[in-house]
Amino acid sequence: MKITNLKVNNFRGIKNCDITFSESSNIVCIVGSGDSTKTTLLSAIEWVLWPSWSLQVADSDFYECAVADSIIIEISLIGVPKTLLTQEKFGLFLRSGPILSDENDEPIDDHTNCITIRLSIESDFEPHWEVVCNRKEPKPISNRDRQLLSLGVIGQNSEKDFTWNRYSVLQRYAESKGVIKEALISSLRDASNHADLSELDTISDKLVAIGKDYGVGFKGRINSRLFINGSSINSSVGLFDEDTPFLLRGKGSQRLVSMGLNIGVTDEGTVLLIDEIEAGLEPYRLRSLIGKLRTRIPSNGQVIMTTHSPVTVCECNVDELFIARSHVGTTTLTPMKAENITINEFVQSQVRKNPEAFLGRRLIVCKGKTEIGFIRALDSFLDFNHKFRMASEGVSYCLGNGDETIEVAKLFSSFGYEVCILMDSDKHADEIMEKELFDKWNIPTFAWEIGNSIEEQIFKDVPNEVAEELLQIPIDDKGFHLVAEKLKDVLDISVTGKFSLVGFTSDQRRHIGTISKANSKEKQSWYKRIDLGEEMGNVVFDNWSQIEDSTNLKTVLQKLIDWIIQ
Repeated sequence: MKITNLKVNNFRGIKNCDITFSESSNIVCIVGSGDSTKTTLLSAIEWVLWPSWSLQVADSDFYECAVADSIIIEISLIGVPKTLLTQEKFGLFLRSGPILSDENDEPIDDHTNCITIRLSIESDFEPHWEVVCNRKEPKPISNRDRQLLSLGVIGQNSEKDFTWNRYSVLQRYAESKGVIKEALISSLRDASNHADLSELDTISDKLVAIGKDYGVGFKGRINSRLFINGSSINSSVGLFDEDTPFLLRGKGSQRLVSMGLNIGVTDEGTVLLIDEIEAGLEPYRLRSLIGKLRTRIPSNGQVIMTTHSPVTVCECNVDELFIARSHVGTTTLTPMKAENITINEFVQSQVRKNPEAFLGRRLIVCKGKTEIGFIRALDSFLDFNHKFRMASEGVSYCLGNGDETIEVAKLFSSFGYEVCILMDSDKHADEIMEKELFDKWNIPTFAWEIGNSIEEQIFKDVPNEVAEELLQIPIDDKGFHLVAEKLKDVLDISVTGKFSLVGFTSDQRRHIGTISKANSKEKQSWYKRIDLGEEMGNVVFDNWSQIEDSTNLKTVLQKLIDWIIQ
């Protein structure tokens, strides 16, 4: 079973959204900055496929608590169980895609047709589930019929899947109702150790196999026992690993086994919802899980997951990634995959190089590692002096990687990110290019004076005593003699092993910046590492008040700060 379309109106943080998934989408990874309604999308899917007749609804579940506007969630599904497609059930409600209201949706032979389920909730909080199409009046769908739709949900309550109850995936491996009822009666008469739950232990071998497949070990035989709380018996039966309840295992292990159970529960394909797939998992287990999902989910199944982890983004293919955004109640989901193969290859390269950049809302594209480190220092400066971090405005940064910087900025801009560029003017920037970037792409460029790199601009514009502090950075990193060898033709080396720039002009200092680049080879250059760029930035911002306001350095950085806090 797969979801091909999702429409949501007036549900929590979503006023409206209309999302289409490709029929070939086996894995859908939703990324986006905070409050982009990623989790709400998963909740909407869970609600419209809710397996019970009872659903707890509150004012806060309505958009802006406006209960006068009904919650309406529609989901279109392909690959539903055939028992639901008879004429007595919902076979007459099959539709052809794409799903558009008020248009002919008569099913077409040799096409993949779907059914659409609608959940509507009005101010009385009573939920109504119906199957709808454009040709007939809606037909109610019962909770028993919805239970035939294979949906798995992995969120913050994955522990539910390790007790036998009507909401547990275990229930779909074995019918437990009668067994547990008899066991409870027996335990009240005798003792819980004598309760016969052996019929439930058929899950043991399956659970051990799933654990091995997903990297979760067990101490011994898996068995089912009653949970006893003080002198009373908890109304649940849970899984034990020998004598230890599986609920005491770590969150990551619980979620891994829960995912494996949900994927393997039916041959008809499961829709598996995973909120924050990285929760409880180390990076190596997370990478393994994503690879496992890609190979284990059947062609007729689907995984829809959210993430805040760059590890997840990096492991995904471009056709699996979607960017969620919310603006004034409207949620959109933008696929990263393009029709052009060359563009896809470039996008995929950025997914691997700059996965963290896709998780923000606004982005500073930095030409090189020196600029990355410098921006990190700027962030600390803003925090110390203005009690303000860039993250509070959704601002992140990424590596433009030299000659690719402009294309990287254009790419992120095309995906809807608010982007600016911090780069040198020694090779790339000119006024015509900057104007085109702003006019066509709305990308402001913060660049130094024509012909200057960041090292040259900083040395040129800071006072001599600050420049001496900057020289201490490569001395500490590479040693005094190596730095002295580079500067022997520029200044006199004191016998005490110190440099003095007393009387140096701005042009002389700029020349030191040129020497520090060492033809851009990282091993020979002085600042072309993120940590060294950050140290360089710390020196600049520690002496911010000593730098003249009229300098290009301070003017450009002030404009960048204004962009950050706008």
